[in-house]
Amino acid sequence: MIQKILDIGIRANMPIPEQRKRRLLNFLAAVLLSIQPFAIILYVFEPNLWGIFFALLDGLSSGLILYFQFKGKFSTARIFLFVYYPLSLFIQIIALITPEIQLFWVTGLIGTSFLFDESSRLRKVFYVYIGTLMICSYTYMNYQSIKTSPTIEQLFSLLFTSGVVALLCISTYKILSFFIQNTEYFQKQTEEKNQEILRQNEEITQQAEYLEDMNKMKDRLFSIIAHDLRNPVVALRNTIDILDPNVLTTKELAVIKAELLKQFNGVDFTMNNLLTWTRGQMIGESISRESVNLWEVVESNAKLFETQLKTKELILVNCIPQGTEVYADLNHVRFVVRNLVNNAIKFSEKENVITIFSVEKQESIEIGIRDKGMGISKEKQKKLFNIQTNYSTEGTAGERGTGLGLILCQEFIEKNGGKIWVESEIGKGSTFYFTLPKNETYQTLSLDKT
Repeated sequence: MIQKILDIGIRANMPIPEQRKRRLLNFLAAVLLSIQPFAIILYVFEPNLWGIFFALLDGLSSGLILYFQFKGKFSTARIFLFVYYPLSLFIQIIALITPEIQLFWVTGLIGTSFLFDESSRLRKVFYVYIGTLMICSYTYMNYQSIKTSPTIEQLFSLLFTSGVVALLCISTYKILSFFIQNTEYFQKQTEEKNQEILRQNEEITQQAEYLEDMNKMKDRLFSIIAHDLRNPVVALRNTIDILDPNVLTTKELAVIKAELLKQFNGVDFTMNNLLTWTRGQMIGESISRESVNLWEVVESNAKLFETQLKTKELILVNCIPQGTEVYADLNHVRFVVRNLVNNAIKFSEKENVITIFSVEKQESIEIGIRDKGMGISKEKQKKLFNIQTNYSTEGTAGERGTGLGLILCQEFIEKNGGKIWVESEIGKGSTFYFTLPKNETYQTLSLDKT
């Protein structure tokens, strides 16, 4: 029962200091409420109607304070208690001539010292308020005994005692303020240490998550090496085993040569991606950003894919205006364009067109690589840039991929302050977009946003 009263208005998400203040206020209100029945009984036996009235009013006020607490109106309850109750005691001292100054004093000090510690101005105001009421009540009580025939000694004693009371009020305020400030200082130190511990725990958690991700990535790479890289090597070996110019015709040798070239290109591309990823994971890898001519990058990549384009009878159209530049790492840009063009070739049907274009934005250049191939479903699009999904698929001519290329494309684009995404529809082809900053100023802004 007592614990339930102390917990009125307490919420689990409240700071500990706030919970303590509310429990203290509940305790004071409960004590004041529990005293009133005894006061009523005493005033009934006297009898004293004014005493009964004030006791009932004090009890009602204490209940009202607990109600405010229950409704979450802590400030209202706090101010009500420490404005009303000292004033009530002051009136009772004058009206009933009862020496309740000690209770008056303790109530005021507890309230101002602990429940108003977040605002020194309020604390001072209430100390002045309580001190004034104390001096007035003490003066009134003593004045009743000397008002008939006061002597100089009695008046001097009254003034001296009133001064002592005022001095006690000020001294008590200073002493309690000192202890409260020290308490708050040590509490702040404790909170700062707790925050530091929480920050360190968060860092440890992040490091653990990072290590877990790296472990999953390692498993993914082993899977790539064991499956996607091993299969083409086996196919190469089997093809070489059947090569015999005395048995095979010229036409058959041409077919085998084309197959060997396709298998070799697949292995070469996968090896390059793996080496690029490994280099990117090394500590201290430097990124050298500069102005890069996009048109020239696309043209140089087009020459690399001449054989594959000719084999599938595809046309690569470079629609990027000459002189279009971005501010990025040249090797990263080459890698991204090479991988996206390779994917477009892989998933395009014969006699189709692959278009590379750009759109100038306010702060960046948006580049698109569009094919009219197989297309990608919405469900599979979500797996493209996630190394954990282990997503890869065969091209229109049975080309194999690892899915690692797109992961690296995303990593390189983001390192250079851009973003990458895909728009695709089954049977209608795909367009891979990525953005890069136009110059050094926008590159810095883009990195700040990321």
